Formats: sequence, structure tokens, C-alpha cells
Amino acid sequence: AAQCRSERAQLDAFVRFIMANPKMHAALRERRWVDFAYRYNGAGYAQNRYDAKLAAAYAKHAGGA
Repeated sequence: AAQCRSERAQLDAFVRFIMANPKMHAALRERRWVDFAYRYNGAGYAQNRYDAKLAAAYAKHAGGA
């Protein structure tokens, strides 16, 4: 229900979901894109290249970090 209220509520729900899943949180924190994409999207992540999209978005917005 929170995700329907606002973008802020949707982001808060996403963050809480990630934080409640220690392995998923670690994969994201450690930039293990394949592991994170698999845990978040399931086996279909590869078909949609979610790992590559995450890596590209991180590279674009992290300022080369």
C-alpha cells in the first residue's frame, strides 16, 4: 500500500526491503550486480540484463567511484 502513496513512500519501502535482506543488502553495498540482480529479480534477471543495467547506472552516477 505504501508504494501507491508517493515516490518517497515507494523508495522508503524499497530501502526497507533491501535492509531486511542481509544477503541482498551486502550484494548491493559490495556492488556485486549479478548477485543483487538475481536476488531482487530472480532467475530472469539475465534475460533483461539487470546486472549490466545496474553496473552502467552506477558507473554513470557514481562519478567514477
